[in-house]
Amino acid sequence: IWQSDYTITNFGTSAEGVVGTWTEFGRYIVSNSKETQIIWSGKTTISPERKSISGLLRVLVPISAPFSFINSTISANNTGKILDNIPNENFQGVAVELFRNVSKRVGFSYKFVLWPVGRPWNEMVRVVGDENSPYDTAVSSITVTAKRSSHASFTRSIYLSGLLIMVPRPSGRGMDFWVFFEGLEWKIWLLLFLTFLFVGFIFM
Repeated sequence: IWQSDYTITNFGTSAEGVVGTWTEFGRYIVSNSKETQIIWSGKTTISPERKSISGLLRVLVPISAPFSFINSTISANNTGKILDNIPNENFQGVAVELFRNVSKRVGFSYKFVLWPVGRPWNEMVRVVGDENSPYDTAVSSITVTAKRSSHASFTRSIYLSGLLIMVPRPSGRGMDFWVFFEGLEWKIWLLLFLTFLFVGFIFM
């Protein structure tokens, strides 16, 4: 989930090339080449300063176990209104704990707010993306879609659902033991076969 190092590369300037490494928490290590400088966004050599998050972040949390959930009695009573009177410690889940850890590492305060059960999540994303909204972000197993991305920004994905689609088998078609051949074109299979023969011939 947390990648510690990123390679810094200049593009579109006379100083193109790898110039160093960016580490977690915004620290960067310049490579041994003293002549190469990092060209930041805006074509400037002045490195950006890390700005602290001031104020209290109001975080919308929908019910989606095991990623985000609270006391079941409170959830049952949530019939359409956004509830902001629930203590933070009542919220649990994978995404909630991850957000707590980020808060500790970055250093900011937050207030979890319960998103109403049954109200569309697309509406929640629009609320977060509204400049006049009192809510700053949302935490849960929120699927990233093109429509939602037009309203708000998303972090990198931390979970792959692995969902599959099942469809009925066409009538009159029995079990096909060679169905795996349909995954690739015959040219690819031929290339794999010739590669197998070549490698076998080399190591005979």
